[in-house]
Amino acid sequence: MKKYQKLVTLGCSLAPKWDSWPEYTAKHLDIGQDDWTHYGFGGSGNQLLLALWHEYFLNNDLSDTLVIWEITGLNRHSGIFKLGSEEKKAIRMDKEWDGDNTGWWHKINTFYDNKERYGLFNNFRDFEPFNQYNIDAQTLYAQLTSTLCTIPCDTLIFRGWSGAVYEPKWQKSIPVFEKYNKTVITEPYVDWVIEHDLPMQEDGVHPRPAGAQGYFENIMKLYLDKM
Repeated sequence: MKKYQKLVTLGCSLAPKWDSWPEYTAKHLDIGQDDWTHYGFGGSGNQLLLALWHEYFLNNDLSDTLVIWEITGLNRHSGIFKLGSEEKKAIRMDKEWDGDNTGWWHKINTFYDNKERYGLFNNFRDFEPFNQYNIDAQTLYAQLTSTLCTIPCDTLIFRGWSGAVYEPKWQKSIPVFEKYNKTVITEPYVDWVIEHDLPMQEDGVHPRPAGAQGYFENIMKLYLDKM
């Protein structure tokens, strides 16, 4: 297994920082919190993850870095916005992201103007500026796959669940990823946990820690150890 100095993990509510695959990965790679950047937002979409990745890319050296990207649903709306005082009144400003997986928005300072922006998650799909910003799923997936292919460091890619990217599109993606030497986990996370009768939360959508541990030990770790 290759020795990495930094780790970046990205995903939706299937990627809580603790007691799930991001923490298990950091421990397995012996990477401390100071060298681990995590973007995991309940209800977020790939569009927000792309925007945050671009900011990370502009601000950091990617030498000896591993990126792990859980692809979430293509029809989820999310993005980064500049909000005025009236717009802030229209959203729940008391629901800031807690750095793990809970919250409705995430405050960042963008690279080029260093001005305050807000990453809004799928909870804001009724917010008019939010929907004007979003693009169709096909264009989004083309942007996502091309970005993943051109990340200039090792990258591990998987679907949070099979419906995040339906099978025909996913199968078409795999040779593209492999052409650029990206590592692809073929087993979708939630589907694998359910198929192996591992613990799920009451909503039937999110694995419990034991389910996440099972997926990491039996699937993710095998891919990591080959990188």
